[in-house]
Amino acid sequence: MCTCLTLTSANQHQLIGRTMDFPEWAKWHPVLVKQRGYSLTYYPHRQQKYSFIGGGRKLANGEYIVADGINTAGLSCAELMFPLAAHYQKETVPDKFNLTPQDFIQWVLAENVSVKDVRQQLKNINLVGQKSKYSDEIYSLHWILTDQSGATLIVEPIANKLA
Repeated sequence: MCTCLTLTSANQHQLIGRTMDFPEWAKWHPVLVKQRGYSLTYYPHRQQKYSFIGGGRKLANGEYIVADGINTAGLSCAELMFPLAAHYQKETVPDKFNLTPQDFIQWVLAENVSVKDVRQQLKNINLVGQKSKYSDEIYSLHWILTDQSGATLIVEPIANKLA
C-alpha cells in the first residue's frame, strides 16, 4: 500500500514523501513535463500553465503519465491507492469538468498554483470511472497535495463527490 506524508522543515520548506507500490514492469523514473499543451481523456487540447517534474514515464505517443510530482508554482501532488473505498461516477456530466482518476494528477500539476486553487475547483469536477487515455485499467486512487504555504489537502472520491 502506498504511504505518503507532508512536513515542514526547520527552515520552513514544505516536503512531501511517499512510497510507491507500482510493479517494477511499469518502469517509472523521474520525468520533466515541460510543454505548452497537454491532453486529458475528455479534453484533447489543454494549456499547460506550469511545468512539473515527477515520478512517471513517457508513453509511446510522446505524452507523459505521472504518479507524483511538483510544479513550478510549488504545488505537489501524489496519487495513492484507495482500494475498496474509491467511488467514481459512471458517466460524464455536461456542466462539470470531467476527469478520469488517472487524469486528476496531470490536471493538478499542469494547471494549478496552490491547494486553495484546487480546493475551490473540486465542486466542479466529475471523476468518471472509465478507462483513461493512459491505461486500460481503472485505478482506485486518492490524492495528497501540499504547496509552498504548508497547506495540505487529501482528496478522496467518495459518495458522489470529492471530499
